[in-house]
Order: sequence, then C-alpha cells, then structure tokens
Amino acid sequence: MLMPFSMILSGSTLIALILKASILKALFQCLVATILLFILGFFFNFGIVDIATNGFLYWLPVMCITLLFKKNSSFTLTVQLLSIISILLLICFFIAVGHPDIFWSEILINFSTILSDSGFRDEALLIQNQMNLIIEQISSIIAVMIWSSYVFILAFGLNIYNSDENTPNSFDSFSDLNLGKYIAVFTALCSLSLFFLDIYWLKNLTYMLLLFFWLQGLSVIHWLRGKRIIPRFFLVIIYVLLPVFNVLIVMLLAVVGYTDAWFNFRSRIKTIKN
Repeated sequence: MLMPFSMILSGSTLIALILKASILKALFQCLVATILLFILGFFFNFGIVDIATNGFLYWLPVMCITLLFKKNSSFTLTVQLLSIISILLLICFFIAVGHPDIFWSEILINFSTILSDSGFRDEALLIQNQMNLIIEQISSIIAVMIWSSYVFILAFGLNIYNSDENTPNSFDSFSDLNLGKYIAVFTALCSLSLFFLDIYWLKNLTYMLLLFFWLQGLSVIHWLRGKRIIPRFFLVIIYVLLPVFNVLIVMLLAVVGYTDAWFNFRSRIKTIKN
C-alpha cells in the first residue's frame, strides 16, 4: 500500500487468494501483512494510523466484492450490482450532506489553500476560478472513480486467478461486460428528466450513470481485439492516451458502451461472422 497503484495490486492479489483458497486464509495473510507494515512504519517513521486506515478501506470492500462474486460466479452481474450499490450510496450521500454544493465548496477552498501554502499557486488559482464547475460534477466523478477502481481490481484479480493453468476458467471476463438495458433505461430516464428539472443530485446521478458505461465501451474494445478485429496497437494507444486525454477518451468510450447496451454489438458481430 506504500507503492503506486498499490490499491489495485494488493486488492487484486487478495481477490485471487480468496478465489483460490478461502476467506479465512485471506484474512490471516492480511493480518500478517498489516503487522509487517506496522513494523516497517515503526522503523521508517510511516503513519501507522494511515496504514491501518488504508488497509481497512482497501481490503474490506475487496473482500465483500469477492464474496459477492463467489456467490453469483459472474463478473458482469457483480459489476451490475456494484453499479446499483454506487447509485444508492450516492443518493444516501446527498441525503446525509443536505447541501453538497456547500460541502464541496468548503473542501475545495481548504484544498486550494493547502496548495497555495505549498507553493502550487497556479493550481490553487485554477481551482478557485473553476470552483462552480467542479462543484457541479465532483460528486459523480469521485463516485465513478471509486467504482472504476474496484471494477479494475476485480478484473485484474480474475486475470491473476485464471493465469494458473490448473485453475478451471469458468468465469466470464472483462471482455464480456455488459451493464444491461435496465441501467441504460434508467440513464435515459434521468437524462430526459433534466429537460424539466434542474436539480443538483439528479444532474450528478445522470452524469455518473453515463460514465458507468465507459468500462463497457472499453470491454468492447478488448473483445474486438480478442477476436482480432482490431490490431493490438489500437488498444495500446487507448491506454497510452488515457492519462493525457482522459476526459475525451472516457466520454467516447461511455458513448460506445451506452450504445452497446442498447444494440449489443458483440452479439451482432458474432451473428454476422457465423
């Protein structure tokens, strides 16, 4: 957890461990890893409280997601359930906070002050100038980032699990991901509602629902590569450009994924090829 991408690496390893062994063995190894981190923190002056908090926030949700996956044995169904849970949590957040615009305004002001005091005055000024725009979308963006992280963790963990030649490959993969028409219909209804209702939480909910489909769009690209319909270079370019043009690429993939939810491109291509 002290390394870059540690959340994905440690979470994926934990998923593979639970799928191969048992939850009790995974809990024991998590306990051993936590103790080792505490020892390292003591000698190298790391924040022990931060280590414990990160372990709790990273590993506990991963364990729950893995148990949910073991219950239904379907990557697609698990992601659909995670999407529904994310929707409910976002609604609960809006109910609990009451005024999200005030909530995020205070956080962004404090964050920009910290940046300014640390010497990042241009970045702090940018946040202050774009405050209203950021507040409009920050709830949904953070929700999608967390949701995407756990979906990637689950997908990577399944790849680690399936990499063992002695393991029966009986699960669906990331390339088969389809959020389904129910979520697509709900997204359409929320989008249409925005023509008549200018409500903060509804705009964030709609934005989050649309962004959910970016991973389905990415799964379509992976599927096309797996069927050798597109070259590997095309997939590599997407991942290389993703950190640079993340907003543009995510939105394009979301459009591809949302369209696929209605028209099921993969099924149609299979029919044509057969």
